[in-house]
Amino acid sequence: MFGQNNKLKFLLVTAFLATIMNDLSANTQANYAAKKLQPRDAELVVRKAIVAGGTVNLLENQGQSRTRGVNDFDGDRLTNGRNFIIDGITLNYGVGVTGTATPQSVDYTTALPAALKTANIIIKQNGVTRASLSVASINEAKSSDERYRFLEAFALLREETTTSIELEFGAGTDLAPGASNTGFVEVILRGFETYVKS
Repeated sequence: MFGQNNKLKFLLVTAFLATIMNDLSANTQANYAAKKLQPRDAELVVRKAIVAGGTVNLLENQGQSRTRGVNDFDGDRLTNGRNFIIDGITLNYGVGVTGTATPQSVDYTTALPAALKTANIIIKQNGVTRASLSVASINEAKSSDERYRFLEAFALLREETTTSIELEFGAGTDLAPGASNTGFVEVILRGFETYVKS
């Protein structure tokens, strides 16, 4: 998000924030009214070991706070004042030795296995779907100059709201990371995060 395109997106996000301000916390509304609230370029990253089959919530069992290199959320939510407007999503895959590899130590440059390509990614807050995409469409976008699958409309993640990032796998699918290995997924949400100017 650089140059003129970035400036246009900043203006669009600023206008978007004005339209949804009544849905945000009283504290955020007060900061907005005082002209202290601003959007800034940001990314939220979540990395986790996964096994294909059923639905996997990448934010489940992530503790209560951010873990550098693993989860940029505050556990399974964004704390007061952190609202995030999603503009694009990408997803990467890596393989590590079972029992020794950690989400922050894996190289996420392995080609996506078929089981992952046929999955869907669903982002929810309090059970309400904010975005729903096929991993195949994200994978296709990765091979373009954009590197992200951009959304057709902004998706808002509200502060202090339980959030899930779910991968829905087809029945009987297997990541097949190889003997003694575990598959890891990295999801990067690109967009704008609100912050309070000092």
